[in-house]
Amino acid sequence: MPQLTPVVEECFIHYLHVASIVSWSTILNHAEELSSTQNEIHSLITSSLFISLEKHGQRDPIYISTDGHVLDGHHRWVALLYLKRDVKATIIDLPIETLLKLARFYSTESHV
Repeated sequence: MPQLTPVVEECFIHYLHVASIVSWSTILNHAEELSSTQNEIHSLITSSLFISLEKHGQRDPIYISTDGHVLDGHHRWVALLYLKRDVKATIIDLPIETLLKLARFYSTESHV
């Protein structure tokens, strides 16, 4: 996913909710059934999340596309994958290609 600032990311997710593109149900997925859309996973971030998730569990859902690609929450997903745990995920009712186009648009335009 194109890197979005936290404020723009919040606006992007809000837009998806308002446009009724995001399903409101959080589901459990097997971590190994999901695919990445991000090339870089930072081991320092993942290892700190691994410790936190092992101790406290997953608090925030990971956003995924209807075709099983992670849009947001890659580091949490990888940590959960290593822990062999299910992933709490919110499904965005779009295939990943369409979703990435929307995310790229949000990363280049001012929406705040």
